[in-house]
Amino acid sequence: SNTTVMITGFNSGPSDILLSDANVAQSEGPNATVGLLSAIDRNLGDTHSFTLSAANAFNDNTKFAIVGNSLKVINPALMTERNYFVMVQATD
Repeated sequence: SNTTVMITGFNSGPSDILLSDANVAQSEGPNATVGLLSAIDRNLGDTHSFTLSAANAFNDNTKFAIVGNSLKVINPALMTERNYFVMVQATD
């Protein structure tokens, strides 16, 4: 009697998230694009979607939005010059 073993591909989730740019001028209008999001994934053919993690006291997510793969600042005119902490989740 023979046993046949079949190996199928394993879909692993994204291992990292990249942002193409991290600067935006205060003079830009509402919903200005900060940069484009992309994901590092072992499964090269996967497409990814991005969402902001839940806003909390440890991040600045309420000031940002994601449209497609663009990270946008809701109102740059109201932001001060400093670093902002944004938590993003990628899924495939």
